[in-house]
Amino acid sequence: MLKNRGLKNTVVVVTRYFGGIMLGAGGLVRAYTDGAVAGTDAAGPIVRVLHREIAVDVDYTWYGKLENELRGRGVKVGDVAFTDRVRVLCLPEEAEADRFEAWMTDLTQGQGIVTRGEPRYFTEQLS
Repeated sequence: MLKNRGLKNTVVVVTRYFGGIMLGAGGLVRAYTDGAVAGTDAAGPIVRVLHREIAVDVDYTWYGKLENELRGRGVKVGDVAFTDRVRVLCLPEEAEADRFEAWMTDLTQGQGIVTRGEPRYFTEQLS
C-alpha cells in the first residue's frame, strides 16, 4: 500500500483489538491494509523540505526593500532582530542557497552582511 502510493520514510501502525484466526491470512492482510489506508487518508501526506538558514544584516535604510523583495519571492523568513542594524533570518530552500546569497549581495549592493547558517527541515502539508 505504501509503495503503491509512493510514500517513503513512512511508518503506519495498525492495532486490532481482536486477533484470532477467524479471518484467515487473507482476511488479516485485508484488515491491516484497510486500516493503513484509512490512517494515511485521514493524516494526508506531508513533505519535509530542507532549507538553509541565511542571516542578512543590513542597515535600517535597506530593511524596507529587503522585506519587500523577500515577500515578493515567497522566501520563508524566521526571526527579525532590530538592534543598531536589522538582522533577518532567511530560510531559502537548500538547493537555492548559493543563488540566494548572491542575490542578497546584489540586492544590498554589497552593504549587507550575509552569513550562512544551519540546515533546517520544514514540514509542508500536501493537499
